[in-house]
Amino acid sequence: MNVARSILFGLAIALAGAAHAQFTFKTEVEAVEVAPANIILPATASGMVSFKPCDGECAEPYVRIQLDPNTRFSMDGESMKFDDFRREFSIVRRSPSSYALINYEISTNTATNIEVLR
Repeated sequence: MNVARSILFGLAIALAGAAHAQFTFKTEVEAVEVAPANIILPATASGMVSFKPCDGECAEPYVRIQLDPNTRFSMDGESMKFDDFRREFSIVRRSPSSYALINYEISTNTATNIEVLR
């Protein structure tokens, strides 16, 4: 009986390995939490936003991503137009208690949403 169990166990392991090999995982959207002080917003909603991918002061280089008409902006969970967001952002940018979450598509390097919490 032990031989049969060993064969079944070996077969199950082999099948599990084959099934695992069929799946490929690919990250499509990057989510980065950053300090608002590390974000440089463009003048227009069609520009590029630059940010250091860290929460606080760091030596990381800036990352640049494209904004487009589908990029969403929110402050404390409230959606707003880019100009309103930019105005509010300038007020809270240096607040030590605020933070931002930037989501962007890796393949297109395009921001999907930027949210700031005060």
